[in-house]
Amino acid sequence: MARLIDGMLLTLQLANEAEKKGIVVPAEEAGDTELARRTALANALMKTVVRDVSEEQLLQIARERFQVEKQNYSSSPSYTLRHLKVSTEKYGDVAAKLVAENARRRIVGGEDFDVVAKEFVDPDAPAEFSGDIPLTDLLHVDPVIRTSLAPLKDMPGLTEVFEGGGGYNLIELVKLNPAVEVTFDAVRDQLISDIRSEVEQQTRTTYMKAFVLMPATLNDEAVQQLPSRYFDAAASAADGKD
Repeated sequence: MARLIDGMLLTLQLANEAEKKGIVVPAEEAGDTELARRTALANALMKTVVRDVSEEQLLQIARERFQVEKQNYSSSPSYTLRHLKVSTEKYGDVAAKLVAENARRRIVGGEDFDVVAKEFVDPDAPAEFSGDIPLTDLLHVDPVIRTSLAPLKDMPGLTEVFEGGGGYNLIELVKLNPAVEVTFDAVRDQLISDIRSEVEQQTRTTYMKAFVLMPATLNDEAVQQLPSRYFDAAASAADGKD
């Protein structure tokens, strides 16, 4: 309750400051109540206090941030994998292992991995490791999977059949995709947009702190009305639900 009243007091202080500066809000934005009108005034004031930062300054800050955080904008290495899983629930433990091992022999013999894998598509046994998987993700997978992939290292090929996730699995390493460094031009617009938003937020916060620290200059009547307005509104909303 105290926080709600503090917020209302701050809004009214800002609205008073807006009126001092001669700010007027259009009727269509003022709302139907005095509180709505004063809230619109406070919002209009905040739009005027945003620090004006030139495009040249934004560009300079963006370049500096990119240099400091360059690694955050580059993609990490990834493995392109294909995953075949034979469900033990569908085939049973012994049969599932035999089916997976036979699938491996077929692929080694020249059959296409995807064609063979489609024979075992099961909604209860999805192929979690199909597609481009970031190396960072593979560092946190089950040790059994890491151990199975380890012999391949950076060379394309097939793992041995291994058990896990409710089935017997076979993973093919198709290729290793090296990290790609992103250029400044590729992220320039996004950086500038983020920095502009940060500047606007910091400016508004700094401006409002002055009003939070200074004593309220509202009249007693306005302060006394705040709790009653809140509870009246809450009671009306509750009655409406009934």
